[in-house]
Order: sequence, then C-alpha cells, then structure tokens
Amino acid sequence: MLGGVYKKVDTIFFSIIAGYFLGIIFSKYTDTNIYLYIFLFAIIILSLLLIIFKNKSFSIIFLSIIFILPAAYFGSFYLENKTQNKYDSSYENLVGEKIVIEGKIVSDIDQRDNNQRLYLRSKNKNSQKDSTFLVILPKYPVYKYGQYIKVEGTLQKPESFITDTNREFDYPAYLKKDYIFYILAFAEGKEIISESSGSLIGFLYSIKNKIVQNMQTFIPGSEGIFASGITFGTRTALPKELRDLFIITGTIHLVALSGYNVTIVARTFQSLFGLFLPKKISVYIGGLSIILFVLAVGAQATSLRAGLMALIAMMAINSGHMYSVFRSLVVATFIMVLINPFTLLYDVSFHLSVVATLGIIFINPLFVRAFRFLKSRFVIDIVSTTLAAQVAVLPLILYTTGVFSIVSPLANFIIGPIMPLAMFFAFTTGIGGILLPLLGRVFGFFTYYLNHIVLWCIDVIGSTNFAYKVVAPFPLYILLIIYLSLGLVLFFWYRKVRGLVSSESI
Repeated sequence: MLGGVYKKVDTIFFSIIAGYFLGIIFSKYTDTNIYLYIFLFAIIILSLLLIIFKNKSFSIIFLSIIFILPAAYFGSFYLENKTQNKYDSSYENLVGEKIVIEGKIVSDIDQRDNNQRLYLRSKNKNSQKDSTFLVILPKYPVYKYGQYIKVEGTLQKPESFITDTNREFDYPAYLKKDYIFYILAFAEGKEIISESSGSLIGFLYSIKNKIVQNMQTFIPGSEGIFASGITFGTRTALPKELRDLFIITGTIHLVALSGYNVTIVARTFQSLFGLFLPKKISVYIGGLSIILFVLAVGAQATSLRAGLMALIAMMAINSGHMYSVFRSLVVATFIMVLINPFTLLYDVSFHLSVVATLGIIFINPLFVRAFRFLKSRFVIDIVSTTLAAQVAVLPLILYTTGVFSIVSPLANFIIGPIMPLAMFFAFTTGIGGILLPLLGRVFGFFTYYLNHIVLWCIDVIGSTNFAYKVVAPFPLYILLIIYLSLGLVLFFWYRKVRGLVSSESI
C-alpha cells in the first residue's frame, strides 16, 4: 500500500521537475501557448485510453502528463517573463555609440593583464528597467564591489567566435546566464559617486581578495597564481601556455570554482580530523568547511552552487544512499534553475557541475572497488572521486571544447592525491598571511614546492606528442545518446551486480 503511494509521489515529484526543465528548453523553439493545446489533447486521449483499457501503466502515464505539461507551460512562461524583465530593448538603437551610465558594481572585480572587468547594474530612466552591463575598464584605478560609479564607453552587443578547436563559442549565451545583454567596451571611469555601503558581500570579497593577494605575495611565480586558482577559481591571470597545458592534460577543473574542488577541500578536512575524531564529527567538520569556504569566496551564485554540489557529493560519499542523494541533487538543481532559468540553457559550468556530481554519486563506487588494491582509504577516495567526475564530464567536454585528453587519467591519477595538501597549504598561506606575515612565508614555502611538483607533472605529461586529440564537432543528439547509453549501463550494472536501483534497496 505504502509502496504504491511512494511511487505516485515519486511520479509527481519527477514529473513536475522534468516538465519545468522541458518547458524552459523547448521555449527557445516554440510558442508558450502550444503547451496548453498539447495538454488538453493529451488529457482527452489518455482519458479515452483509461476508459477503454483500464490499465495501470496508462494511469502512471496519465498522472505524469497531468503534471509534466502544466509544469512545462510554467517553465516556458517563466523564462519568457524573465527575459522581458531583464532585457531592455531601448538600448538597441544606441549600439555602436558612446554612452554614459551610472550604476552600482554588483560583482567582484575580474583583474586581467591589461584591464579590469566588472558587472554594473543601472536603471534606465525611460524604461524604468534595471540592466546589468559588462564593463571593460583600464586596469587602474581599481574599483570594488558596491561602489556607485559613472562610466563612459562604447555600447556593444556580445558576438560569438570560433575557438582554436573549430567550435563556436556562444559568447552572447555565456553572458546571458548572468542577465547581461550589452557590453560597455573601451570604457573610462568618470566618477565614483559613492563608496560601498559596507555590505556583507563586499566585506567577504575584500577578505577573499586579501587572501589571494597574500598567496601571490608569499608564493612567487605561476605557483602563486595556481594557488589562487585551486582555492578560489581565479584562473584569468594564468599564462596562456599554462592554461593550455591544463586543458591538454584534462586538469583545467583544478583551477575552476566547482563542486569538485570544494568537495576535495571538505574531504581533506574530514580525513585529517577523522584521524583522531569519530567519523560522525569529522563529517560535520567537512560540511562546516564547505559553508566557510562559500562565505570566504563571496557567497555569490557560482560559489553557492559549488558549495551545494559539494555537500551533495559529500552525502553520496559518506552515506551510500544513492537514491536519496540523487533526489537531493534533483531538488538542488531545480531550485537553482528556478532562481535563474537561463542557467539551464546557457551555463556550461552549471552543466559540468551537475554531471560531475552525478558521476561522484553513481560512478565513484565502481572506482572505489577497482582501486581497493591501493590500501590507503584516503588515496582511494581522492583518486576514485577524481576519475568518476572525469568520466562523467568527458562527453560534455568533447562536445563543448573538442579536446580529448589521452593523458587525463594518468595526470589526474598522479596529481589527485597531491591536490588536497596543495589546496590546504595554499589556503593556510592566504589566511596565515593576514594573521602574521611570518606564517604566510612558512606556509608559502611548502605550498610553492607542492605546486611546483604539480605544475612540473602537468608540463611533462602535457608536452608528450600523444597527449591529446582534437575531436571533430558533433551534434547535440550524439551527446544525448552517449549519456543515455552511460545511464543505461549504470542502471543495469547496479540492478544486476549490486541490486541498488530500487529506492528500497538503496
């Protein structure tokens, strides 16, 4: 009896979320009102089938349709409404012209070699709409989050471009995920109208920037830039040659703020405290480290997402209840897409985070079994988690970048066990430098040599003639077939070998 109720609740739960996602996806290609007609038509047909056949299978399908189609209609309508609210068409006539805008800086400052980039939110006095612009300014003076400034620059619309691997990079879509439709290029700061009002986010950003500054002060060269990359995802300052090596060796995720990175940090704290504390307490410490990490990097959308994915991955690793953790991932994904529907359509880093977390939930146990010969639980956890995430994201990486790293498993196998220590010392270098410069120097000394070993390994492995191949572009349906095939393989493996498919057995 209860099993039937749970099955119906599950059907409703997944139908609503699937419908919402499908509505957003298909809204790019269809009119919103089409869902009403499909819904009414499907209800009529299924009602007739139920009356004629009285089959339980039809009742499940009927229940799914009842919730999928209205949810799809809502998703489509919601995306359309968000687009209308965030997109100000009155700027279209000004594209290519110099304009002056006033607004509040609503992002951390992205410092590049020759310029700085920031998001500026401004209210259009005519349309009364708030618009966010990507503003590209000279490197100095350095601005900060929360300042209200006046800038002048040439209004542009972002344009797509072809990458080195013959992929089209959809730059407009990349910015659209942050509700940005216009760029203010070659801008000049005219005036700082008011300083930051002392918000919590501004305070957290200032702490983060101080930590990054300490890392690059006490850890010289590329090793210092790498240190800030593995802890805060600040990879824009990496030399192009080094960034290319990370891509070639399939280790670019090391310098990205992702759920994977935060999971490694949390696992490190859990493992260290687990040496002398009960497992339950060490797990809580790992979870607490995730929360503190998210706060340290500014508690913005990217870091919140990374933290949430890390918490779910930690649940998967520590509980073993895959189905419950999978539910948590679905709910978390739904909430994030509810907050920003453009995330589902345009945010590749979001897609990678979700897929990597799925890999940690479902593929990680296979690698744990395969690497039991390593004996060390700590090494097994790090290596299996890394490879599980890599296997999961590989098809998506091939689709988006075209780079197939032949040496990726080797690079991640060698570097994986070193990374938790490198991340730990990098973070303590930044924090220690704030408390006492001598601490920053001491921790920086160890961090430098750890990072030097990692960069040396990446250089040696990535410089081989057979390190990577460029895969020809392939259509989206091939990517979907690959993931469907992988999902089916995992489904049948768990059902046959371990019997973990049903929620009762999980």
